[in-house]
Amino acid sequence: MGASFATRTWPNVQFLGKRWDTVTGAKLMMEMTVATPERWASTVSRMKEHGIDLGVSDYPGMKGFVDRGEYTIEVNQTWLIGLFLQEASVLYPTMMARNWAFIRAGEQTGGYICSDYPVGLIWTKEMPPFYRPGFGMPDTEVTVPLTRQWTLIGRFDELADVGVADRATVASLNNRAGMSAGKIYTPHDDFVWTMRTGEIGGRQELLDAIQDAGGQGATPR
Repeated sequence: MGASFATRTWPNVQFLGKRWDTVTGAKLMMEMTVATPERWASTVSRMKEHGIDLGVSDYPGMKGFVDRGEYTIEVNQTWLIGLFLQEASVLYPTMMARNWAFIRAGEQTGGYICSDYPVGLIWTKEMPPFYRPGFGMPDTEVTVPLTRQWTLIGRFDELADVGVADRATVASLNNRAGMSAGKIYTPHDDFVWTMRTGEIGGRQELLDAIQDAGGQGATPR
């Protein structure tokens, strides 16, 4: 489940679902395909060998079509789902190797938030700021918010007896659920998070911080 949550995020869907002529340099590939009449003829021949009929083999017409940019390249949804499953299968062993525990949000904490990028991944010890954690790396902790009251936490080493999360812990875990998000979801009008000062902030403080940053970041909902 954690592996699926980590790969099938809305930012990933948006990125991979974009027009591929702007994402992967496919436009350059199209231009190379019609760079010469010989290359175009070779491409058409290979496609026919694989049972693909473009319905057009006229080189001048296709060359003009590509040069004018009168096309878009879209991702097949079945292929996209397969890619997510493939990514999840890579992460799955690293998730299974972790020790997992449930953390319940305590009373009067406001509970956990969720987001379009809910899985948190952090170091459990001090590391250089440019050294990013990976799901298969030791000394890392994964958190997955499940409901307003429950979050999963996983480590490779033995977990402490965490039990019930106090307000500060809930705020810290909410930071992880929202730090890479484009949208934040909460059933309440307010929630807690840890500000840069180390103090606990609420919904309004987050909106103020987003505005101070130029409007870039998650929007509470």
